[in-house]
Order: sequence, then structure tokens, then C-alpha cells
Amino acid sequence: MKEYNKMHNRLKLYGLTEEKSRELEQRANGLCEICGRPQRHVSMGQVVSLCIDHNHSTGKVRGMLCNDCNKFIGMFGEDISLMDKVVTNTKIYLERHK
Repeated sequence: MKEYNKMHNRLKLYGLTEEKSRELEQRANGLCEICGRPQRHVSMGQVVSLCIDHNHSTGKVRGMLCNDCNKFIGMFGEDISLMDKVVTNTKIYLERHK
């Protein structure tokens, strides 16, 4: 019953039908659509399901992401140029400090 309520709340929050939710999950095949890794985030001793990612301006659902990638997008406000800068400078920083 708890799993049903959790899924029902997710569907209601994002305006998804159960069919659309299943399509998203099948497309992702249990892996984050950005990094390709399975969800690693644990809550109360259990790995949580992938996050439903959505555009914060339009509310449109984009796909399924792991917690890390979902947070990355949110932390940088969906600003692609800032994300590019962070990725580039992180590579340089890590190379410099091997």
C-alpha cells in the first residue's frame, strides 16, 4: 500500500498517467538518462527510485534521472553554459591536483 501511495503521489505531482510513467521507466531501463548509472541514493535503508526530472519553468516532464544528476541540474538552475564551465573547470582542477 505504501508503494502505491508513493507512486500515486508522484503521478499526481507531475500530471502523469500510469501508462506514461511506465513508458518513462522502460525508456530509462533502471538507469539515469544522463550518467547511465543506476540510482544510488538510499533513504531509510532502501535505494529510492529514479527521480522524475522536469523543466522548472514549464513543468514538462523530461525523463528519469539519478539523484546526483537531478541535483546537478537543480544546483545550476538549468543554466547550460554554467554547467559547461563547471565540467571544464572540474576536469582542469582534478588534472592539476592528481
